[in-house]
Amino acid sequence: MAVDERMPGPPPVAVVRPGSRPDGAGRTPGRTSTVLCLLTVLMAAAVSLVLKRGVPTFLNLSPYDGLLFARNATSLADGDWLGRFTDLTLVKGIGYPALMAFAHDARIELGQAEQLVYLMAALAVAGCILAATRRKVLSTGCFVFLALAPANFGAASNDVVRDNLYASLALLFVASTALLCLAVLRGARIVWIVGAGLLCGLSGAWAWVTREEGLSLVPPVLAVVVGFGVVTWRSSRRRRRALGPGRRSWAAAARPLIAVLVVGASFAAPLVAVAATNAERYGVALTDDMGSGTFLRAYADWTRVEVGDEQRRVPIDAAQRRAVYAVSGAARELAPYLERKDNPWRYEDCRTRPCEFGGGWMVWAIRDAAAEAGHFDDAREAQAFFVRLAAEIDGACTRGELTCSSRLPAGLQPVQRAPAGELTRSYGGMAGDLLLSRDLFEPVEVQTDVSPRTRAEYTAIILGLPGSNAAAAAEGAQYGDRLWLYEGLGAVYRSAVLALLAVALLGGIAVLVLRRRRPRWRAPRREAALVVLGSALAVGVLVRLGLLAIVDVAEYDAANGRYQLTSHVFLLAAVTVGAAGVVAVVRDRRRPGSVRRAVGGVDQAHREPDDRDLRASHDQHHAEDR
Repeated sequence: MAVDERMPGPPPVAVVRPGSRPDGAGRTPGRTSTVLCLLTVLMAAAVSLVLKRGVPTFLNLSPYDGLLFARNATSLADGDWLGRFTDLTLVKGIGYPALMAFAHDARIELGQAEQLVYLMAALAVAGCILAATRRKVLSTGCFVFLALAPANFGAASNDVVRDNLYASLALLFVASTALLCLAVLRGARIVWIVGAGLLCGLSGAWAWVTREEGLSLVPPVLAVVVGFGVVTWRSSRRRRRALGPGRRSWAAAARPLIAVLVVGASFAAPLVAVAATNAERYGVALTDDMGSGTFLRAYADWTRVEVGDEQRRVPIDAAQRRAVYAVSGAARELAPYLERKDNPWRYEDCRTRPCEFGGGWMVWAIRDAAAEAGHFDDAREAQAFFVRLAAEIDGACTRGELTCSSRLPAGLQPVQRAPAGELTRSYGGMAGDLLLSRDLFEPVEVQTDVSPRTRAEYTAIILGLPGSNAAAAAEGAQYGDRLWLYEGLGAVYRSAVLALLAVALLGGIAVLVLRRRRPRWRAPRREAALVVLGSALAVGVLVRLGLLAIVDVAEYDAANGRYQLTSHVFLLAAVTVGAAGVVAVVRDRRRPGSVRRAVGGVDQAHREPDDRDLRASHDQHHAEDR
């Protein structure tokens, strides 16, 4: 009997590999969890912005800090760059005034703009956790924890100064570097690599023009790059042992080059643009005077002069000044102002008589003296004057007319005035303050005695500020009613930081021990990315504490919450990343039958991948490149 080919046959049998799901199974729950995670992220960001808006802005009344930023921002908003040149025009970078001007033009409150930058950094950290673990719920929880960090709602972060912005940019720079490395190593599409590279380069450049210690971000960023390089080298060596030498596609070889070019261009372009604009307006191609100008070299050379016993936190005492006056004509021009009995900088923070210029104030005393001598009438003249001052002091040191310590890079010169014992004590004290979150969550002081003129300068550029002292008092009363919420959040996070630090350290040690003793723990190490990022953030903490300890011993009291903001956000992100890595590893090992989405491949039932796994991964990698 003929068989009708159109007759339906038995339904095809779906072949399901062990550990996998049938086609279509689990898609709806996966999409639902993605939507829920996105909604949670948006809700946490919104809550953090609401909390930030409820904190009053403290108006920094110093013409060398808050008012300087407000005036520069007003000039930027008016299209007049940084305004008429004075001795303060280029003394600090343009990064913070640029944010103030942007917030004004975008009709955003300054606090909200600062919080948005911080949320970008928190999102970058959470993105690294998601890319490394493929766990949406875990990475979402980490973002929520970072987004609600109470340091953003304390007095240290709500002053009109640049430290809060710099801390956020520093974290964004390091985290975006890790994201870029992950994108390159995972063979991501070029568009993702370009996007991550732009974020990395632009955040680094913005941080560079916000504060002068941008070089302190090099160690953590370098730790990220070197760490991922080591992970990649070990992985490729293992693959070569299994498969033998193979060829790389052009796309795989081009990804690192594209990343380097994008980061380099996006980092350099803003710096070149700022320097070029300053050259056009003021005649000097600088991003800022304290970081890239000639003043710091002259100041550092003056502190090298050795005359008698050193005084703590007095970098240039009366004996040093007299010694330099004798050999430097440029220094003698500053003497009438510096040696004036009523010089206000001499009495700042003076606790013992006779008063001397403290390290935090000597910088401004010298600049004010140069301005009185007429050397800040023109930017080029100012740079030339400090070149002459540095050359005369260094020449006298070289000829033996002055006894001087070794000449170091200007930013490192204070190290010579920081004895090891005092430096160690200061470092330990600051580390303890950081771990206990001291001075980071303190409530904002409500100001009801600001002059109308000063308040008008601020309200002209910062939206949402009270227009009068009476309005500020009313805002302060509302803040006082909500203060219990901020204090409660601070108490929770003080304990949480220590708990997460313990989980990250003890859990990490336990995982390393178990790897050596139990075969089921010897799986492909997808958590390596989190180890690299967490270690780099820890490096950032250590470097920042070292910098602050040197300043604290040699220059001025640096043990306060405002200067600790950068080390705090690094520590907060480090313990979050470390704890997330431990949680991900433990959850994987508790489900031996699950599919592990590891870095570099899939590992079923926690077995070691054999040559077939490696070859399949190798072939798939090249197929994707093609």
